[in-house]
Amino acid sequence: MQGIQLFEYKALMDYLQRLQEDAPVQEHSVDCEHCNALVAHEEKLKAIYLNYKTAKNDVANIIREFEEHKMAIRRLVAYRKHANRPLSKEKKE
Repeated sequence: MQGIQLFEYKALMDYLQRLQEDAPVQEHSVDCEHCNALVAHEEKLKAIYLNYKTAKNDVANIIREFEEHKMAIRRLVAYRKHANRPLSKEKKE
């Protein structure tokens, strides 16, 4: 599974911020539409990364829960093996 690299996210956010700073502020023009598009892309990128982080945390929690159950089951199996073992070994003749 591939993930979103933090450095890529930060680089994209930096590009968008630079574009916003470089864009001239002119109302009711094509440039204003360009600025609105930049803001929309920035908000969408933030939302995507937030969803990614949330999903990544959810997956980590699911894996942790699975590992805990796996260890509990292994303990039950080990207990069962030791419980069925006789206390003294009798020699078979």
